[in-house]
Amino acid sequence: MELPPFLKKILLTIVYSLAMGMLGMYLFFPNQFATVRDSLKGSFFSYAPGVNQDTKDTIKKLTIGLVQDPGNIEPTSLDSSVRTLALQVYEPLVRTDRFLAIQPSLARSWGRISPNVWSFQLRENVLFHNNKSLTVEDVAASIRRASTYGSSDLVGLLSGIDVVLTPANTTAFEIHTKDPDPLLLQKLSTVLIIPRENEMKSVFAPVGTGPYRFAGAKKGESYSFSAFDGYWGSAPTYHDVTFAFYPDKEARVRAIQSGDVDILSNVPPENVSPLQSAGMRIDVLPSLEVNFLTFNVHGAFKSTALREAVSSAIDRSVFEKFASGYATTVHQFVSSGVFGYNPTIPSGKYDLVHAQSIVKQFSEFDLIPIKLSFVQGLETAGAYISQQLRAAGFDPQVTYVSWDDFRANILNNSSDIYFFGWKSDLGNASDFYLNAVHSSDSVLGLGQYNAGQYTNGKVDRLIQESAHIFDDAKRLSMYQDIMKIITKDDVYGVPLFESQVLYASNEKVVFHPRIDGYIVASDIH
Repeated sequence: MELPPFLKKILLTIVYSLAMGMLGMYLFFPNQFATVRDSLKGSFFSYAPGVNQDTKDTIKKLTIGLVQDPGNIEPTSLDSSVRTLALQVYEPLVRTDRFLAIQPSLARSWGRISPNVWSFQLRENVLFHNNKSLTVEDVAASIRRASTYGSSDLVGLLSGIDVVLTPANTTAFEIHTKDPDPLLLQKLSTVLIIPRENEMKSVFAPVGTGPYRFAGAKKGESYSFSAFDGYWGSAPTYHDVTFAFYPDKEARVRAIQSGDVDILSNVPPENVSPLQSAGMRIDVLPSLEVNFLTFNVHGAFKSTALREAVSSAIDRSVFEKFASGYATTVHQFVSSGVFGYNPTIPSGKYDLVHAQSIVKQFSEFDLIPIKLSFVQGLETAGAYISQQLRAAGFDPQVTYVSWDDFRANILNNSSDIYFFGWKSDLGNASDFYLNAVHSSDSVLGLGQYNAGQYTNGKVDRLIQESAHIFDDAKRLSMYQDIMKIITKDDVYGVPLFESQVLYASNEKVVFHPRIDGYIVASDIH
């Protein structure tokens, strides 16, 4: 039956108004457009005649269990939990695969055209989650922020790196380095690209170019992400991804057993066998994180001999027992798989009698008072270390504080010994040397995590010189010389153990852990 002319005009007017309204929203309010579009799409598929009412239920969902809610998705942080969340949303110019090999990402090609100049070609047709196109200005702003923002973990790593834009070119740019930099690509893999309007902001909504966009958070409980329809690459297998947090280890295990989570990080060692018996797959990877004690060299431990006494007083094998065998004792500050490891350094020996004899040379009758600082959650390790130091002749006062207070203690030099951990995200010792060993230098952005204010002019020169050597063999030799000095000659600190990370996953997912420990949902099938 044909409609009367006046009804046709009314319908055409309504359709035209809706179309123009949607067009205006698309052009001027892209975020709201995406929300309305997804809402209408969901309504259509849920209620349109002839469409399965359960369509929304067929969307693939993935839940991943982590330990702590990091409280933010700051793109310049190298905290493991923060970085895992950020990698769902943001992308770097070049990325590392699960074995830390460099791969293209937002930069589709690059090349070194002189010792200090690199040329990059940006990938075309890349959208941020607000539907704005990625430009070279966004790249420049992201690198500037990562190298200057006060809370950035990348300041020292990016020292001397500048972006030079090519005039009248929307995709080509150059990166100039103050000195030749053989690790530039590895460093750039840590810089996540943000919209340029966020360069000067300390807090902003997570908007990147990644396969997932931020969907929401419940403080202390979870972060949610949904697949971004405008993603330039392949669509991820799972449309909706949730990262849920379980600080309590028993709750963590129940979550994987009940099916509330599909993948669980930081499985308690004692639960490995029960989970395997229940059909869960268990993956064990080295963490690339070495845990160690570092000394305040301007206080009680100004003497190298007393630092050696602490090293002799601690039986490192005990930490393997604490971890039910899922930890490895170490005797230098990087693990054996990291570039810079020195195989000629002998293992330290546990010798309490030797430790006591050294301490008695400084105080024959009285215990030497010292202050130890630990981050909360390390009470077991703290109790053991305190016990051993007391047996050696020290009088330890131990405090367990939040990470913020721990950092404040470092800045104030308020403790004599700090329990520290360093993860070699680049797969080599350079970032540890630049950030934690080099003398503190606020101008160059070096030594920002040199907790004990250690300083050695020769070590500083070796660190700075090695950072510009392209010859791998020569650079490795210099790294290994540094390791010998700080481990045996100066006793910068006491390496203790490298923990292993345990993952559990159910039969529904295909999950292969990354060596750097980050979980990237788009890699899961």
